[in-house]
Amino acid sequence: MPRGELLRLNETLQQENQQLRLQLKEGEKALQENDKLRHLLGWQQQSRLKLKLARVILSEPANWWRTVQIDLGTRDGVSNNLPVWQQLPRVL
Repeated sequence: MPRGELLRLNETLQQENQQLRLQLKEGEKALQENDKLRHLLGWQQQSRLKLKLARVILSEPANWWRTVQIDLGTRDGVSNNLPVWQQLPRVL
């Protein structure tokens, strides 16, 4: 890739990075405001779901079904084919 094109690409990526950082800060402010309002109203976030925290111990990303194995089992009240929610690590 020619140097001029690399410089333009670098500038574009720096601008996009700056915009994403701004969006992240705005999102964090909104979360803080929501937490403050929940606290003031005495409202606790509740879920009718019985959630369990588990670690993925085996993942097959090439698998069409995106199958994973976790470190919980029937002794923990978990059975096959249950829906899962994966929280991705926060990147700052």
